[in-house]
This record gives sequence, C-alpha cells and structure tokens, in this order.
Amino acid sequence: MEGDVLIIVSYFLLMGNCVTYQDCPDGLSCVESTCVKPKPLCGFCWKSVQCMPNYKCLGYDGLGGMCLPMGCVIDDDCPFGMKCISIAGGNTACWVKPAIDVCVGTTIWKTNTCGMAYTPFIYCGLNDKVCVHGDCCQRDCTTKQCGDDGCHNSCGMCAMGQACIDHKCTKCIPGVIDYEMCGSVCSAKMRICDVGGSWGSWSTCKDDALCTPADGFPVECHAAECRPGHSITESCGNCGNQIAVCGGTCQWESGRCVNQGVCKVGEVKSCAQDGKRICTDACQWSKCISSVDSKPQIVAEDHVIKIPIQRPKPKESAKVVQGCQVSHHGNHLSIIILLICLLCINTRQ
Repeated sequence: MEGDVLIIVSYFLLMGNCVTYQDCPDGLSCVESTCVKPKPLCGFCWKSVQCMPNYKCLGYDGLGGMCLPMGCVIDDDCPFGMKCISIAGGNTACWVKPAIDVCVGTTIWKTNTCGMAYTPFIYCGLNDKVCVHGDCCQRDCTTKQCGDDGCHNSCGMCAMGQACIDHKCTKCIPGVIDYEMCGSVCSAKMRICDVGGSWGSWSTCKDDALCTPADGFPVECHAAECRPGHSITESCGNCGNQIAVCGGTCQWESGRCVNQGVCKVGEVKSCAQDGKRICTDACQWSKCISSVDSKPQIVAEDHVIKIPIQRPKPKESAKVVQGCQVSHHGNHLSIIILLICLLCINTRQ
C-alpha cells in the first residue's frame, strides 16, 4: 500500500516539474513545467511545446495557431490539402492552404484545410451586398414585383389568384376558367386566362355551363341530366345505394352510401371449428358450414324404392328315386321324367 502511495506522489511531482517532454510520462508534453496531453494535427495552440513531438505551433500574428508537422521535403510529404514551406531556423513544416470561402453575416471569411476561418476577406455589406455561398451578391428588386432577387431571396409574393410571370404579378393564373351566371337558371358564360396571365373575352351564355359530374355519376352533363332537384340512384359499397342530387348551381352533389350489407360478395371467414361462412349475393353471411357438413351424406327421402327381385334358378342335381334316375335337364323335362317313373312303379305293383 505504501508503495502505491509513493508511486502516485512521485507521478504528480513529475507532472509539475518537467523541463522537456522527456521528463513526462509517455504521450504527454511539457508545457510551462507541467506535463499535459499534446495537441494533435490542427489542434489549437499557443506554443509548440503544446503540440505532439515533431509538430510546431504555427499561427497568425499572435492570434494562436495550429499544431502542424515539421521536417517535410515536398508537398506530398504533408497531409492532404497542405503544402511544404520553409520556416524560421532553416526548418520546414506543412502549412495549411485556403480551402473555401464561407459567409459570416455579410462578410466572406477564408477557411483553411484545418477548418479554421482565419481572416476576413471581403466585407460585402460595405457595397450594400449580401454574402451568398462565399460570394458577394447584389440584390435587385428595383423593377420586380415578385420572384427571385438574384441572391436566392424573394422580391415579394403575389396575391391569391395571381401568378408571377417575368417578375410581375398577373391578373389571373394561366389556364384557369372563370364562370359568371346569366339570367336564366343554370345558364352561365365563361372566360379563360391565357398563357400571359390575362383574361380572355367572355363567351355567350350557355345552358348547363356549370353542370359538373359527380363521382360515379354521368360523365357528361346534358340539359336533362342535371336540373336543380333531380336525383340519380346508383349502387355502391356492399349492396348499398347512393343518391346524387343536382344542386341549385347545376352541380351534382353525391350523398353517402347507405343500406349496405355486412360483408362483400364472395368474402369468406372462419366460424366454429374448421367451419366457414360465405358472403351471399345479398351481402349477408351464410350459415356456418363445417368441414363435416361439406362431406357427401345419404339423405332419407319419402320415396318408394323399387328393388327388382330375381328368382333363384333351381339347382341341377342327379337324384335316384326308387331306381329311377333324374338326369341333368331343365325343369319341365325333369317333371315329365319324374311322372313316368312314378307310373312305372305303380304298374309293377
């Protein structure tokens, strides 16, 4: 235990009494007599002793700097995006290159390959310009009512029902059709907005000009098909019906689907044990049909079943009756022979 305490104490003494990085534990640098973790590539620094070995703190006029590698010969010896330059003392180091321009407010800043914005480059605001994607841009809305100002901003928005064409708000949106009622019922005239955003001339009054089809109902609107108060009934959903009514502006207004059944024709669902129900043509479920019921069965009916009775043929055999032999013959012949034998017996007596 005492040995561990001595090691810890000696470690902290070493941490606070270093001259070079060699006096520090491996991986630490000596900064102002203190062992600290060194800064890696591009790490912000004030002194080179803060950087990793063979790195130097190169900065911008006392504003701090970055830890950069030393000892290069050509640009290829440096990390990507850096170049090999000569520094004080006859040494060389890898130096950052300007990478891109970024906007900070209305000012363009240069950034280097370490990702640092190191110096203001152009003040766009002095010329009443804005900074867009690293460039100074001049907004121009002098003769524009709407649309882009040239710097990815807008010069204004048009009112509803107008379009922005060539930076000017039009009277209408190209392709839109405008209707106006005439004196008679369902009669109207129309005009169309042209490609330039101006209204064309009015047409003559036309009957049923406002007649429009409803979903599932007449595609074309004729005079007899849509008059205020008329209605049409069509099938819908699961054996239901839907009614469309022609409104006061000669437009079909569809009602909801009513009187629907509980299922879709042909639909099947399970029931009981291994049974099923089938949706009938009336959109109602059938009785539960089990797998046993589906097998062929013998059904008793009140019918007289006629079964043809076939009389058995007499067996042919040879019999001896008091010395008379009956041979194998047909029925009638056997009877005749039997009678003759009986006659003979009676005669002998």
